[in-house]
Amino acid sequence: MSKTNITPLVQSFQPLRTYIRQHLTHLRSTPCLMITSSSPATPNNTTSGKNSAKEITPYDSKVNSFVQRNTQSIVSEFNIRAVPVTSTSAFPTLENVNEAISLAKRAGLKPSSGGGRGEGVILGIGSGPAMDLAKAVSDRIHGCGSTHGNLILAPATLGGLWAASSKFSSSLLLDTKEEMLLPHRMTSSSSREKESGDICQRDTVIALDSIEKMSIPPLYSAMTSTRRSNAPADLSMAHVAAAALAIVLDLARVVDTQQPGLDIDYFTRQIKSVASSCSAIIEAASTKSNDFETNCDAADDSNFKRNDYAQGEMLIEAILTLSSVMDQLMIAQSSNSSRGTAIPQHLAKALLPTYFPQSHIFTFMACTLPGLCDALDSHKTETTLLGEVAQTILNSASIDDDARKRESPLSALSTWATNITHRAGIPSMASLAFGTPELNALLEKLDAYNALTESECNVVGVSRSHDRLILLEEVLERSLNR
Repeated sequence: MSKTNITPLVQSFQPLRTYIRQHLTHLRSTPCLMITSSSPATPNNTTSGKNSAKEITPYDSKVNSFVQRNTQSIVSEFNIRAVPVTSTSAFPTLENVNEAISLAKRAGLKPSSGGGRGEGVILGIGSGPAMDLAKAVSDRIHGCGSTHGNLILAPATLGGLWAASSKFSSSLLLDTKEEMLLPHRMTSSSSREKESGDICQRDTVIALDSIEKMSIPPLYSAMTSTRRSNAPADLSMAHVAAAALAIVLDLARVVDTQQPGLDIDYFTRQIKSVASSCSAIIEAASTKSNDFETNCDAADDSNFKRNDYAQGEMLIEAILTLSSVMDQLMIAQSSNSSRGTAIPQHLAKALLPTYFPQSHIFTFMACTLPGLCDALDSHKTETTLLGEVAQTILNSASIDDDARKRESPLSALSTWATNITHRAGIPSMASLAFGTPELNALLEKLDAYNALTESECNVVGVSRSHDRLILLEEVLERSLNR
């Protein structure tokens, strides 16, 4: 793909090898821990999780190639003495973090003490689990406000980019006892992490390679069956776009346009940009599904592949923009219970490990989009910003003009979400479940997660919103019964 097709935001990043070449003297003289999501070229220490969900799915060979290429350059070409650690699970655990920290200390990295900053470089290369593990280790070694260049993340996947791109959000770890996904600070035994809250700013270097070298899923993946199955649904860009769109809609619902510290003009402009991009990607996936039905060889067509690259660039920019928006909102709403966690994320953290262990987290969040739109329409929750975002989506949506005039924006959005997610190959929540879980069991698990996070949030003076909890349960019920 030509350089002119790349957006200015994406183009502002550079590949890992370029960054290393520019900072080679520093990296050769500093102890390094290299965390990857697949086997590096040198003997390694492997950390394994217990849950069976996979962040690396059918395109794992491209992730492996990405990791191998970069690790070989680090070790052989640049002669950097980096101690390797491999994350093989879908989500790292606290045990994984402690093991990696032990290796980091033996490699010469020095944890921060007495208010100072730690020493040493942490490299994260690959998919989401490697990014989360690297961030968690960095928080423990470097403390909050790490020095620029001490944490370098090179994501190979969209999940990796999502995990890497936030400067403030805590790493997502699997709590094997509770079978939930919790922020690192809530699973850590260190009082320092518990007292610091979720907000811990990192001066992270994100090294972004060209989209051709990353492992980007196809724009559209056909659903093989609507029946419940132990086989995970293949990830597609449409799933990622729908997940991001569901998060954007929930953010538009909760944001206070008069809130001090929030640049509402910037926030509105950016969130509408993400909504426009994600809805366009979902529409493109729907169009591609029609082409697949009429031409089963379409996947091999070079025009289709070029279109996938174009949609992938748009999606990468949307993820980077959404992360920036959520960072800003997290700071502005530092005393708000929902900081950094929208309803789709909340449901995934509470339910994914136990009831949807084979599902990709993006696919799970994507399947909440119709249920969230239904719930917003049912509650008539049309804030000024939510109405603007809904209208932005509808302006590019494939909806009959007469139908659009007959319905309110939220009703039209609900109709669109129900129809488009099916056409774009996004499965239902029920089809993703392991077995046939009862709604009451899911609600009890959600209540347990809420109680656990409530008790932690009370430490920093945060209380949960009753309306938010009601909406959480309604989105879950509507999504499960879809």
